[in-house]
Amino acid sequence: MFPVSALKLFPSFKIITTAMLLCFFTDVAYGQVAAGKKDTTSFPVDSTKFLAFNEDGFSFFAHQTYPLQHPLDGFQIFRPRLMGANGGQAYINYSFPEIQPVGFRRSVNPYSLFGFSPLRKRFYAGDRPYTAIDFYVSQGKDQQVRVIHAHPLGKDANIAVGFTRVRSEGFYQRQNTSNTSINLNGWYLTKNRRYRLIGDAIWTGIANAENGGLIDDDDFEVTQQPNRRLIPISLSSAQTKQRERNLWIKQSVSFGPVVKTVVDKDDSTKTKKLHFPTWAISHTFKLTDQDWTYIDLDPTSGFYATIYNDTTKTRDSTHLWKVENALWVELLERTKDNQMRFLHGQVGVRHEFGEIKNDTIKNAFDNFMLSVRIVNPPSEKHKYNFNANGDYIFQGTNAGDYQAQVRFASFLGKNILVIPEVQISGQQAEFLYQHFSGNHFRWQNDFVQVRQERVSLGLNFLKLFTLRAVGFHTSMPLYFDSTGLPVQFNGDITGVQFVAGFEIHKKNFHTWANVRYTEIPDNQALRVSKIQAIGSIYYDGFVFKKALRLQAGIDYFFRTGYFVNGWMPSTAQFYSQSDKKTTDYVYLDPWVSIKIKPVRVFVKADHVNAGLFGRKYYETLHQPQPDFVLRIGISWVFND
Repeated sequence: MFPVSALKLFPSFKIITTAMLLCFFTDVAYGQVAAGKKDTTSFPVDSTKFLAFNEDGFSFFAHQTYPLQHPLDGFQIFRPRLMGANGGQAYINYSFPEIQPVGFRRSVNPYSLFGFSPLRKRFYAGDRPYTAIDFYVSQGKDQQVRVIHAHPLGKDANIAVGFTRVRSEGFYQRQNTSNTSINLNGWYLTKNRRYRLIGDAIWTGIANAENGGLIDDDDFEVTQQPNRRLIPISLSSAQTKQRERNLWIKQSVSFGPVVKTVVDKDDSTKTKKLHFPTWAISHTFKLTDQDWTYIDLDPTSGFYATIYNDTTKTRDSTHLWKVENALWVELLERTKDNQMRFLHGQVGVRHEFGEIKNDTIKNAFDNFMLSVRIVNPPSEKHKYNFNANGDYIFQGTNAGDYQAQVRFASFLGKNILVIPEVQISGQQAEFLYQHFSGNHFRWQNDFVQVRQERVSLGLNFLKLFTLRAVGFHTSMPLYFDSTGLPVQFNGDITGVQFVAGFEIHKKNFHTWANVRYTEIPDNQALRVSKIQAIGSIYYDGFVFKKALRLQAGIDYFFRTGYFVNGWMPSTAQFYSQSDKKTTDYVYLDPWVSIKIKPVRVFVKADHVNAGLFGRKYYETLHQPQPDFVLRIGISWVFND
């Protein structure tokens, strides 16, 4: 059993002991850590036929693909621990604020982890159809389903459709979620490599009840009330709705001489011309349409201190539409002799325009920006590569905003990979920080530009141990204070973070762990847990004459106590507070999973230790995490 009582007796020894026991966290989301782990057995047999690539991997030549693996390792980790108190709710970021792309936006969306995202596009390749179905069910009437089907249209085109759905009632009153996301994408490349087309369309709808948290935390922490639905809550008839539609299309025309005529391998009496284009002109088009709505049929419940308009019903809404066009000139990755270039990249001019409405506020916006990207790919001659990109708004609503990033990767010897990275950014406050008009909040602000710098150095040893150090500095950061109002911190915040991880495999027993240690000044502008750790210890083997693969183990997630953020339903944003600090806590999740050819199944006792170490498992103010929950997951991949 985890020695919590011993740690409490020795506070100065607590952090070091915990880190040694649990090892540690990575700076990607909980589910992403497991998703990146590899299976020791290839699956399916023809898994090399199931390939995918991202937006930058689409090429006039060979696409930069990666195999779609479906390992048993990490299959039981299907949902971040920090996704609110119920599946489909807002996600809590434990790391430093991410540097965002430049351009106009309403705010960073805490629901962006759910469903398909325009920032995480995935396209499919292969000579046969690909279908994957994932289904998860838990206590609390929690159901999640995800379906992906990709279909090749010959060798030079593919179309894919995706569907994901969360439907859950949760364990407390007014905690139900109903979220749906649909994705349609595809690509086409002419045989002569002169024209390429790629596109992605996403529709996402979110409808989540809001309970405002528990009225009195003692009803959960002290009172022995097994029925969580009897605990009084702050909001009895509130709901958040979001709808987002995104369309992205990119077309490219390449230029370059015909350099070779060869015999057609399918018909020796015919010849064909091979083109090795050296540069291209591309046009990208983006359309974004977003709605945010907050509804409360009882505004006088006492949750909000102010009512501006209507005491019978709150209906705050914001609508944003945005159109972006960009024209790019690309120097392609290969020369006319079909040799890889030392450097390639693109430069383009982008223009975005649109309108945002919020109650009595109606603002039009437009921005002209310059974008540059340079890539140095690895080759047989050198074992290093780097890429650099930058954006600068030279005219418009957000004139003067910029962001740039340089990333380098190189091997030291054969087994050590070194990855230094530098990021800088200067951006005006997002619309939500500047303007808002609703039934409970109203503000008009004129905040100055926020500047951020981030420097990191990563080391990868034999792919079994990783270490990354990050230095972070932000000037005049923005946050929401304990009253739910936007505030700009008058000064700078500097912090450091160390991220490390390891894997150990010894016959049938395996363990992996990741830890993150963060050191920042104690202030309200940025609140994170000092140490977070995630890991797993498990057995892996075959039974029934190797017809079935079996894994059994226990996952853990630990974080030190800190002042957790509160959640403001009317603005759908987390806010800082200094009244309640959580204690150190560890979640323990024993599980068993099996794999039979294309089918994977797991059974997981999620948070099996609930209540054993005290009832202090909050990740959001006044909103406890679920108690013990039995979860079952099934995944099936079809070969045709």
